[in-house]
Amino acid sequence: LSLSVSPQILLGCLLILPGRSAARCLNATELQRSQQRLERTSWTFPHVTTPQHAPTCAQVAEMLPKDTAGRSLSPWSYRLDRDDNRFPHEIPVAKCLCEGCIINQREDVNYNSKPVFVWRNVLRKEPCPGDPTRVQVSKEKFKVAVACTCVWPENVRR
Repeated sequence: LSLSVSPQILLGCLLILPGRSAARCLNATELQRSQQRLERTSWTFPHVTTPQHAPTCAQVAEMLPKDTAGRSLSPWSYRLDRDDNRFPHEIPVAKCLCEGCIINQREDVNYNSKPVFVWRNVLRKEPCPGDPTRVQVSKEKFKVAVACTCVWPENVRR
């Protein structure tokens, strides 16, 4: 059995079928446009300030803070994940403050605090081979903890 495929059909299949496209080199203006396009089409985080010293679980239980992160049964703080070869360069990442959950203003370890994750589109840049003034940009998915929630332990039978 011999199959013959015309060059036009082969080229059409290469253009239509999914696959990783070759990255092209971008100058500074093109890179900025790509970053702006990502900002317009992706969910962005609000500006988050990261405390120098995050409170402990016990401190949060006593304080009754006003912000959602502190009032949660599973309080969290943020740290900044920084990568200069990624856009956005800084992404706030939630860190659970308790192993258990705050019940009646104290930590109850019969429950677990667990991070809640989302996938975020980011741009990864790498130097262009042979041209240090340009960069190759690819879109990636970045898993980021955005909050914490209170859950039953995995080994509990209900």
